[in-house]
Amino acid sequence: MLHLPRPTSLRARLAWYVALPATLWIAGIAWYTGQTLDQELERSLQEDVELVGRAIRAPIARALEGGNLQEVTHTLLSAMDIGRVYGITVYGQDGELIATAGDVDPQGVVQHLEEVADEGRHGAYERLGGRRVYSYFLPLYDQGRRPVGLLQITRRQREMDRTLHSRRLQSLGVAIAGAVGLAVLALWGHHRALSRHLRRLGLDMTRLRHGESQHRAATGGPDEIAALAVALNDMLDSMAQAEAEIAQQRNQQAALRERLAQSEKLAALGHLAAGVAHELGTPLSTIDGHAQRLARDPNQDSSRIHALTRIREEVQRTERIVRQLLEIGRTEQRSRHTISAPRLLRNATAAVSDMIQQRQQQLNVQHGDNNAEISVDPGRVEQALINLMDNASQASPPSSTITLSLDCTPDTITFAVRDCGGGVPDDVRERIFDPFFTTKPVGKGTGLGLAVVHSVAEEHQGSVSLHNHDTGGCSFYLSIPRHETSL
Repeated sequence: MLHLPRPTSLRARLAWYVALPATLWIAGIAWYTGQTLDQELERSLQEDVELVGRAIRAPIARALEGGNLQEVTHTLLSAMDIGRVYGITVYGQDGELIATAGDVDPQGVVQHLEEVADEGRHGAYERLGGRRVYSYFLPLYDQGRRPVGLLQITRRQREMDRTLHSRRLQSLGVAIAGAVGLAVLALWGHHRALSRHLRRLGLDMTRLRHGESQHRAATGGPDEIAALAVALNDMLDSMAQAEAEIAQQRNQQAALRERLAQSEKLAALGHLAAGVAHELGTPLSTIDGHAQRLARDPNQDSSRIHALTRIREEVQRTERIVRQLLEIGRTEQRSRHTISAPRLLRNATAAVSDMIQQRQQQLNVQHGDNNAEISVDPGRVEQALINLMDNASQASPPSSTITLSLDCTPDTITFAVRDCGGGVPDDVRERIFDPFFTTKPVGKGTGLGLAVVHSVAEEHQGSVSLHNHDTGGCSFYLSIPRHETSL
């Protein structure tokens, strides 16, 4: 069984299922209408011949009855002037040829007039002289209703066929024009109503496929296509929202994992620090005490006194390291108090003022008349600010200025400490708050100062960040919520 390929595009389907059936329907209607018109036209042409016959029947019958053949000939010529007949022949009562006009066949003479009259032949197609003609016969009667002759009027079938063919061509032309017009209208309507909107929707999908996830389809056009575009946009919005939620969940999980790892690290460090502090506390105190007593001995020379002083300084430095380890690893709940932020600044700057002066630096504190209050552990926040100012002082050259400022919002207070150093390299930014990480030479830094700052920020559900300035220097920002929040 032969299977014709089905059209695939919407335009081809429209042509196959709409335009082609409509064209065939128009062709069928045109053919049926043409056949009906042909019959009506043929009948009209025959009626023309009959009308001519009836018009000249009575005058010719009177002329035959009176024996006036000249009048018969004149009547025939007058009928020929009408131009709707091919030939006219008049026969006598015995079938003899009386008169003719036009193009007739002498051999087509009717021999038996009675037979024609009795058969009732009024109109028929026949061949005369090798040409097919339409002949119309009318008996001629005198006033007594006696037959006196026969009138035969002919018209060429070719002329009738030519007229019918011309009408058929006109009908065919109208049908073809209607079919073409319908196809053009169908294609134009398809373009205006569907094609351009579907093409635009396809372009929107192409842009989405190429990675423009924020692009959305235009919602213009017919209601059905607009509804399709709206559904597509809703689907894209839902997908984008789902992706955002998944990304947010992943970030939250990563942050939780990071905080858990940091908590585990600090807990392990706390246990280590507690053990170290317990084991080193008594020996360090003993070393410091003996060094102090030896330094008071008047019999000691200056070199030994200097060495004993260095021993005490290193012991004190070791004790500070142990205390910082204990501060980082401490996990118990700390008490909070409401205190003004400028007071925290004043307490911290007072603790580092001697150190700043020894390094021949200046401290610029900017808080204006701000008396904003904050709920914090004052000792821990002051320690974080001291560590930030100590770090800034170490990074800044002599005779430079360290700036400490305060920025308040309804929800957050941010302490900013800016130094005049060379900034923090990009390759160490991610590790700068890790315990024991330092960029200073061995013996110059413990790598615990900024780790303590980070620990204080987490204790208060805040954050610490840094920013390198294009004009030089680096700023550290310690942001803490003004009111205690629960995780």
